[in-house]
Amino acid sequence: MKIYKISQKENKEEIYFTKENTLNDHLIKAISKLTNKEIGYVQYSINKDNILIVYIKVNTAFTNQGIGTQLIEEIMKEENITYQQLNWDTITQYGQLLKNKLDQKYGPAPFKSYKSIKSINTANTKIYRIAQSLTQYELKQLIIPLEKQYTDFLTKQRKSELTPQEKQEMAKIGYEYNKLSKQLKQNIEDKSNLTKELISQGEEYKVTPENFLKYHQTGFIPSHTYQKYEAKGGLDWLGNISKYPLLIKSKQYGNDLNEIIEFRKSNEKNKYTATNENDEILRDNQGNALTMSDEEAENKGLPLYSTSIIAFNQAKEPIGLVSNEFGADGVWVTQDYQQKGIGTDLLYEFRKQFQPKRKIGQMTNKGYQMTRKYHKKLVEEALKQGKFVPQDILKEYGLI
Repeated sequence: MKIYKISQKENKEEIYFTKENTLNDHLIKAISKLTNKEIGYVQYSINKDNILIVYIKVNTAFTNQGIGTQLIEEIMKEENITYQQLNWDTITQYGQLLKNKLDQKYGPAPFKSYKSIKSINTANTKIYRIAQSLTQYELKQLIIPLEKQYTDFLTKQRKSELTPQEKQEMAKIGYEYNKLSKQLKQNIEDKSNLTKELISQGEEYKVTPENFLKYHQTGFIPSHTYQKYEAKGGLDWLGNISKYPLLIKSKQYGNDLNEIIEFRKSNEKNKYTATNENDEILRDNQGNALTMSDEEAENKGLPLYSTSIIAFNQAKEPIGLVSNEFGADGVWVTQDYQQKGIGTDLLYEFRKQFQPKRKIGQMTNKGYQMTRKYHKKLVEEALKQGKFVPQDILKEYGLI
């Protein structure tokens, strides 16, 4: 093991790098000089001059400080290659974000996955490090045959038919099965944590549609629940357009819809009951509940005015609504105006008033599809603003 570089973190703690060579792969570790403990590593393999990054990891306390970038650059220096000569294997979302940054810095590097999951020989490779870089599906493909083998051994064991050699094989398979099962659970948890982090930072466009929907859907509602709102005149209870003097936007929807639709809000001010640090209601000398000041409400991220948005057609009839339904986002559009993009735009305008981490909530089948369209709109808006969107998301939405 040799020390071949020392660098500085932002907090001036020294980090040094070491390299280990094994039969099947190479490992570069980042070590804290203060604690002499590993804080990250990158695993890569070399096969006929083909250099493949298998997995890269940086401990949570040291992320976003450039250590992942330095680990990749150490490979380039150690092997005397350019960034484009590196191949990235199947990677986690964290790894994808790092690759995206390096692609922007050096230009795109290839992505090369295993041709077949069966090509991974559990007896001759560091299966547990490789497992960390696999998708949930690929991990399951590894786990299923191991589970079957282990179950077969258990059956023979109960019948006292195991040979000494089979006992050793059973122990080995059981160990591999447990490790891979734990890694599958960890990979699922890591993806969930990354999704939450990106969404809370307002970077929903970096989250896959599948993970975006998993995060936001909290339950299912039967489609017939709100059928009364879909009928013509089903939203008339909202009242006259004069009740909603604030114009949010106006737009013509669809080639076959020759009218302008207006999105409007009321100027009704919200009132919030004041509470102390223990969530206990604050009261005046007469025992009446106190109301929060505007400053207090804003500090808590609460909107000062009604957040509901109503869509009106040119006849000044309410044909769409989005509102706060006990902490969830409720969207309704009458039948004649559905499939025009009105519901998606209502949701988009409505959610501008809240923190991105607020979950959309329970969904009907139509609501689920609309949420997916809403996510696509976030991706399209990010592209218009020149923001980076991962290639796999662009491909899924047919944007490249």
